[in-house]
Amino acid sequence: NPGYGSSDGPVDRVPLETYSETLAETLETLGFGPNGRGPVDILGMLTGAKIGGELARSRPDMVRRLILVQSLVMTEAQRLAMIATLQGGVQKGWAEQGADFYVTRLKSALAELDSEQTLDQAITDFADSLVAGEDYLRGGMTALAYPTERLYKEITRPTLVVALGDERAELAAGAADLIPQAQLLRLPSYSR
Repeated sequence: NPGYGSSDGPVDRVPLETYSETLAETLETLGFGPNGRGPVDILGMLTGAKIGGELARSRPDMVRRLILVQSLVMTEAQRLAMIATLQGGVQKGWAEQGADFYVTRLKSALAELDSEQTLDQAITDFADSLVAGEDYLRGGMTALAYPTERLYKEITRPTLVVALGDERAELAAGAADLIPQAQLLRLPSYSR
């Protein structure tokens, strides 16, 4: 995605549809799509799942099959509450700790280390989150602003919805109820 993995990105937050359009352009440049080698299979997790879902919805000619992992579906009220909670926590952290907020975030990431996640993986994930600076929630906020509950109903590509075993499992499973003919796979013993 633009702005991730050391690539240039937008100066401000952009709608999720912009990331999907960029993905479609990239796939076409790489020779995929209806005028190339055909559609692709997309696997996305969290924000990536929303981008993949939007690509399948807006450009079904680009997507053959879709796997959505932890693609959270919430009501408008739930989305707004989560946005306020996340942004409020970040703003409070920066106001109280300044640059030391990075240290707090690293400590939190290490304290929440999954039993199957290595220390190197946790540090790499944390380092990747530093690229966006103070707006490290940019991807999450972009995904939360996307009206999943309305637009996922328009996805026509074969879809597998994967719900992992964490506190958001039911929100993730909800995508299978929206997407026509989607299959749901629950993996309760796996986390993010």
